[in-house]
Amino acid sequence: FDGIFEKNKNDYMEKIKRVAKESGLSEIEVMFAEPISIPEIIEITDADVAESDTDTAIYVVSRDSGEGGDRKCAEGDYLFRADELAAIGKLASSYKRFIVLLNIGGIVDIKTVKDIDGVTARKYRRICRCGCADGQGGSFGKTY
Repeated sequence: FDGIFEKNKNDYMEKIKRVAKESGLSEIEVMFAEPISIPEIIEITDADVAESDTDTAIYVVSRDSGEGGDRKCAEGDYLFRADELAAIGKLASSYKRFIVLLNIGGIVDIKTVKDIDGVTARKYRRICRCGCADGQGGSFGKTY
């Protein structure tokens, strides 16, 4: 995944530079309007699970919610993408202990995640948020 992410980042920066040059805007202005997106998740296989040698999995969900770019009610932003849900489902069914960690600066709709069999229904299953707490840090202590 690291190689895929690095290529995604490099392609994104090339696009930002091209759009900035064509539009006359600064690169930072273009980045505010067009935040980077996370590349497609690589399928988690039975071999990956077997090689992990653990009974615990943590799946980290990240979202870019920087200033200047509006959030969208779309997959990969407010909604989970199909590849994310597939990975979460695979991990939830494969490990005794499982955590979905939301590393986000804004909200996401977790209903589809909560509906996946095994995500919250058993002991040692949680969905936790760790992003920017802003002024509400103390009120985000709920886990599911």
